[in-house]
Parts: sequence; C-alpha cells; structure tokens
Amino acid sequence: MIRNNAAEKKRRRARNRQRMHRARPRETSIAKLASTLRKATAKPRGDKQLEQLRGRESELAGFRYLSRILIGHYGAMSDADLARHLGDGFTRKKAWQFRQIAASLEADGGPWHNL
Repeated sequence: MIRNNAAEKKRRRARNRQRMHRARPRETSIAKLASTLRKATAKPRGDKQLEQLRGRESELAGFRYLSRILIGHYGAMSDADLARHLGDGFTRKKAWQFRQIAASLEADGGPWHNL
C-alpha cells in the first residue's frame, strides 16, 4: 500500500511537471541572448556578419526578445506594425533589417540556434 501511494505521488508530480512545461514556453532572456552573441562575435571564425555585429549585441538581443513577446501576444505582424509597437525611433526598414539579422543568427549553425 505504501508503494502504491509513493508510485501515485511520483506519477502525479511527473504529470504536473509535464503540464507546466508544456503550458508556458519560456523565452530566452536578453542577457543570455546578448552574452551568447558576444561570445560568437569575439571569435567569428571567418563569419563576416558576426564581425560586423560587434558592439550591437545588446541591441539585437533586446529586439529579438521584445519582438518574440509582441508576436506571441498579438500574433503575426508586418514590419511596420512591429516598428509601431516597438516605438523608440524604429522604422519599418529597421525592423525588417533586425528581423533578417535575427533570422540568420537563429538559423542552423548560428549562435542563437536552439536557444
């Protein structure tokens, strides 16, 4: 009887853990994104794009984090809508450029792949 209770308790905990894990996908923090990109730009290994991104790590990390949250909350949106939601001097073109950079960093082999 004690073993049955212990087994049931273990199954209940596992179910709760799985439910919580599936319920809220976690978004990677700005600090982790920035530090990962900073490490990649420190040793670009011949990648010209990473060489050119030096010094802009926190800006790009902040954009990716905020854009993911906005898209998750409001749904898919155009670059103009994203720039409007971000405000702070963002234009449609700047939002498009940052989306392109973030997409290339998230691609296979990029520093943000699987973060």
